[in-house]
Amino acid sequence: MKENYREITCLALGDSYTIGESVDPSLRWPVQLVNKLRNESINMSDAVIIARTGWTTDEIDAFNRLISEECGNAGIKYFNITDISREASLDSSLVAADGLHPSGKMYGLWVDS
Repeated sequence: MKENYREITCLALGDSYTIGESVDPSLRWPVQLVNKLRNESINMSDAVIIARTGWTTDEIDAFNRLISEECGNAGIKYFNITDISREASLDSSLVAADGLHPSGKMYGLWVDS
């Protein structure tokens, strides 16, 4: 990595999906994203994950609307991965062994989006 580039921080806000319940820590989507960007020679610090479990669907949708607007106002890039998450109802490979949380495969789809 070039030393003259400023280090970028990935701040991941969310719930148990963001925390990476039921998957190896290396498969958490913020960790996968940082690793992918580092592989593309982007100077990234480790991901900062701020999350809590137990959000309802309505809370997540309201949060997505609010954070999207606030990020836009601040000139911060925002990625909404909720639609990808909802594909798990049609594809069991996107669900972890606990039957509730995303699999490493789904986290990979988030990163690729």
